[in-house]
Amino acid sequence: MDLFSHTADHTKTFVPLSEKLRPESWDHFFLSTNSISESSLNLFKSGQFPSFVVCGPPGSGKTTLIRLALNEFDGVVVEKNAVDITAKGLREECQKASDRYRFHRKRSLLFVDEVHRLNKSQQDVLLPSIERGDIVFAGATTENPRSVLNPALISRCELISLGQHDESTLEKLLERAIRSLGFNEVSEFVTDEAKEQVLLRSVGDARSLINFIERLHLGFKSIPKAKQKLPLNWKQIVKLFGVDTSRGYQKKSSDHYELTSACIKTMRSGDDGAALYYLCRMLEAGENPEYIARRFIVFASEDIGLADPNMLILATSNLEAVMKVGLPEAGINLAHTCLALAQASKSREAYSKYKKTQKALKSLEAEAVPQHLKNHGAGPLNGNNLPPQAHQMLGTG
Repeated sequence: MDLFSHTADHTKTFVPLSEKLRPESWDHFFLSTNSISESSLNLFKSGQFPSFVVCGPPGSGKTTLIRLALNEFDGVVVEKNAVDITAKGLREECQKASDRYRFHRKRSLLFVDEVHRLNKSQQDVLLPSIERGDIVFAGATTENPRSVLNPALISRCELISLGQHDESTLEKLLERAIRSLGFNEVSEFVTDEAKEQVLLRSVGDARSLINFIERLHLGFKSIPKAKQKLPLNWKQIVKLFGVDTSRGYQKKSSDHYELTSACIKTMRSGDDGAALYYLCRMLEAGENPEYIARRFIVFASEDIGLADPNMLILATSNLEAVMKVGLPEAGINLAHTCLALAQASKSREAYSKYKKTQKALKSLEAEAVPQHLKNHGAGPLNGNNLPPQAHQMLGTG
């Protein structure tokens, strides 16, 4: 079944509750309030949207947004997965789209799922067709597009970034899921304490939340009637269903920032044991390991910098290792880098000078580059390599 064949007969196979509840109209489409602008949403609803790439973590609504948008598109929709198509295949689809419009005045939309898996050559094939308007291009990815896509492709597409669902959105989804199972209220199925824990362990992932509720319901129906007692409390859920209680932050989304801050600050102070502890807390809570690896890259320049430039190389290599290896083994790569960063000598010179220069620029007019520094400048370099105002404010020569 491809991404858009959601009208197929579902009576022959088991269909997850998350798929059954996937919205088929904008009225039931839930997004966190800061995920997408109203103007962008209206473009999708109108069907008159430009080429775009949607990025976001699992369960953030990427597939649902794309399905609803493409339902509004007046033309031919072609769906591909990046792992299944070659540069030749993309070139053929672009040619078909061009011919389709030329001879039949039919617009074409090419959707590529997991677009981050397209290599540079494959991405380059798309550029002329997007530029000419032969196709409207749509892509979906769990990665940061600016890290994995060519700048030329990004410049031709609107980037839509979806974040993890906030608590209010998750509560609406939880209520809808439980009502779909035959209950009138959430409190008929789970206690308030259990509801809170279910929301926390979903870590903003709507699909995970709904599938967990389905698992609880199926598990509840399978136990002997003598032991069936509703509403379920969290202790019962853990005991009866063997729930992994380590997953999810324990105090709403604030723990995401608090644990990240604790890990960074303990690395900064050189307390490697504490830094490793907070790293493990984040991983146990379900934090995205690539997020942690990227924070380590920033730390390597911001807090270590010139004291040990090799730490930036290590942190950058660590991100690549995490992306290639994946959890659980990637935790070892993160621990390796965490300890190395914590134990390294520290210098904030690069960070401080960057911030100072950045601040100065806001109050400076754009001055001409000194003559001797231009392409054809004559004469040796000297101590006056800054324009006069910049030299005066920055106090360097």
